[in-house]
Amino acid sequence: MDATQQTGGPPVQPRKPSGSVVALGVFNIIYAVLFRLCCGLGSLFSLVFAAAFSEILQNLPEMEGAQMPQFDMMLSGPMRAYSLISGFVLLILGILMLSGGIGLLRLRPWGRTVSVGVAAGEIVWVLVDFAISVFFVYPAMTQMMGEELAQTPHMVGNVIFGIFLSCAKLVYPVVLLVCLNLTSIKD
Repeated sequence: MDATQQTGGPPVQPRKPSGSVVALGVFNIIYAVLFRLCCGLGSLFSLVFAAAFSEILQNLPEMEGAQMPQFDMMLSGPMRAYSLISGFVLLILGILMLSGGIGLLRLRPWGRTVSVGVAAGEIVWVLVDFAISVFFVYPAMTQMMGEELAQTPHMVGNVIFGIFLSCAKLVYPVVLLVCLNLTSIKD
């Protein structure tokens, strides 16, 4: 007995993903690998390398007694905690986005669900990260640089760049949410 006799109809043809679903799946995978997994690992490794590099520099005879405020700020408790949290959040978002992209390419319903959840999580994380930067990182940089240097155009440029960077980080998750909620993609 073949498949048509068992079910009473013609055999079901496997569905092929549309071009937009393939594009979203591929973009999810690329974005996850390049921007989330790499940045998450970079954030975590920066702590290890900052501590090691700081110790190596302090052991050099010509650097003995030299002040290294950048390393001191990076290795301080709050900045270390921020780097750890940021690294882990980015790794989790990257893993979920990678799996969501694979699910989209394989036309699994959970692929869309995971991708929508990750896009929403990305938006929340970008807003939280921006708030942490404005209320913690920039004031810490100001304290490290001293009040006279903090008022320079360079510091103002950093804040403006942070605003534009946060807006740019919101583009892909918002586009992903919009595209995943189109009826053609839902089907």
